[in-house]
Amino acid sequence: MKRADSEADREAERLRYDQVGKNELNVASTGDLPVGGQDLAPEFRRPYEVFDQFIAQAVNTKSMVLEIGAGGGRHTVALTDAGAAVVALDVSEMSLRACRIRTEGAALPVVGSMEELPVVDRSIDVVVSAGSLSYGEPAIVNAEIFRVLKPGGSLLIVDSLNHNPIFRLNRWIHFRRGERSKSTLMRMPNLDRMRQLASEFDDVRVYFHGSYLLLQPLLQRLLGSRWALEINDSLERRIGSRN
Repeated sequence: MKRADSEADREAERLRYDQVGKNELNVASTGDLPVGGQDLAPEFRRPYEVFDQFIAQAVNTKSMVLEIGAGGGRHTVALTDAGAAVVALDVSEMSLRACRIRTEGAALPVVGSMEELPVVDRSIDVVVSAGSLSYGEPAIVNAEIFRVLKPGGSLLIVDSLNHNPIFRLNRWIHFRRGERSKSTLMRMPNLDRMRQLASEFDDVRVYFHGSYLLLQPLLQRLLGSRWALEINDSLERRIGSRN
């Protein structure tokens, strides 16, 4: 992809998330904004629950945390609730206004690019990314993450992988509808990207979710929501985790 096309995509994404931020600010004027995955169906919520568990283990009151692609702060709240000093970085100023509301001002919002992190070398204990890896050039973002992390620092990621053809088709449909840029389609993280990131760490833990989501509608019709979720969780445990 040509650099000019990539820059145009970045601007389109910024404008899109500015609109998302405006919508959330409107919601915030009359009620509470959802955090984490609390407004998702239970079968889609699991990855975010595990993500929050890892945050609770890795983040504390002594942590300096950088969240890249923080958006409206859905996952920033877990970081500030842990008592960490949090820098919430995003390209969208409007989304960061929603982040400030969600975190009640506990996070420092910074407008900027994950390809040029406005942070000095080796100053961050934990870098966090929730669904944002496709919004920057992989090699550049990886290098920036490694640059700012302290020795012994941690990287926490929850994201969609690009190996499932059904999910890839869904993303392509969103692209055709103008709801996603071509750049993000090309940059969706895959297992190779995860291995590249993992190569810099001694302790690596990978959990997979969503492998059986296509069964959920059928199972819910046959057995009801509670049993469908139980079966899904049981099947997911068969995949397990890789340490």
